[in-house]
Amino acid sequence: MKRRGASFLPLVLLIACSHAGAQATDVAVQLTREMRYGQAFDDALNECLDRVNNLDVEALISGSPDLFGGIVPSDKFWPDASALYKDMLKAGCRNYDKAAAERAFAAELSKGLSPSEQQKILEFYRSSLGQSFVQASIKANAAANRASSPDINSDEAFKAYGRGLEQLLIRRAKEISGAP
Repeated sequence: MKRRGASFLPLVLLIACSHAGAQATDVAVQLTREMRYGQAFDDALNECLDRVNNLDVEALISGSPDLFGGIVPSDKFWPDASALYKDMLKAGCRNYDKAAAERAFAAELSKGLSPSEQQKILEFYRSSLGQSFVQASIKANAAANRASSPDINSDEAFKAYGRGLEQLLIRRAKEISGAP
């Protein structure tokens, strides 16, 4: 199945990273490990990379033929341009610091839960029911990552970008030349 747009890591990663300055308790760090936050992070990264690998770049540029500076699918340089574009998107998938996200996640747990609440939840996650929940959560997160898709149409976004950039360049050229 070909997908039309690339998805980046879930919003939860961005939210977690925004609180990176807070300190986590040791229990919150353990809880983060028991919850398998790192695996959820890796799974989201892998889904992003899969989406890029499955991206139909030909369909993507059909509405924006100048996206690659005029290189089109029939061009000799198409494979290189397409690969270059996918490499850029893959870099966007990888542009997150897992360790920082894990620290921020644990710090946020520390802020939102009392030490005794953290301990009780940690005990739950270490129980057989908690371990079953972790395994079910990992599968549920993976399914959610696969099911998610961008809210906007990538083709329309590229077209809007192209139109806006074109207008900006026209305005800039007029200003530089002094034309009305």
